[in-house]
Amino acid sequence: MKNKTSPSVSTNKEPILEIFKKIINKGPTVLLEIGSGTGEHAIHIAKALPDLYWYCSDLEESHQNIEYWLNHADLPNISKKIATYKASRDKFPDLKPDYVFTANSLHIMSLKEVRAFIADLSALNSGSVVIIYGPFNYSGQYSSESNKEFDKWLKNRNELWGIKDFSFVKDLMKDSGFVFKEDIEMPANNRILLFKKI
Repeated sequence: MKNKTSPSVSTNKEPILEIFKKIINKGPTVLLEIGSGTGEHAIHIAKALPDLYWYCSDLEESHQNIEYWLNHADLPNISKKIATYKASRDKFPDLKPDYVFTANSLHIMSLKEVRAFIADLSALNSGSVVIIYGPFNYSGQYSSESNKEFDKWLKNRNELWGIKDFSFVKDLMKDSGFVFKEDIEMPANNRILLFKKI
């Protein structure tokens, strides 16, 4: 098996880390990543924030690749146990993290899956923070020409995929007991959305 890396992670991992340094509380903290992909975000961020204990999750077919990179990095603050999770199909990982992070995942979910994922987040403890990274539309409009082309490419791969609207996500998060905290501009027409559980 050829172990995969993600080109997008290589360009966005440092800007995401800089945001993490600002928002993650000091001291021992638990984070659950939904859709860990290759595990590269976990390794890059956990290496820089040793008090942050990181749990990965993804589809079962991604586990072998994630395990390879986690074993290669051998960081004490990343759990070697990887949860299997697909929104609307699998039970949400049995964990009560301080933070949930997901990157570039909502646009490769159907609307049904996004609804299921955000409904699952309602079980988080009060004070938990959800960090969502990726492209978003605003008032039904693309924020850039490149995002419009990216959305077309996504829909050609799967008609249920596509860039989600900010207000759609915000409303679902509100229904699950979260307050919207911040919308942070990121490179390449991406955003970080922050929500906190009431």
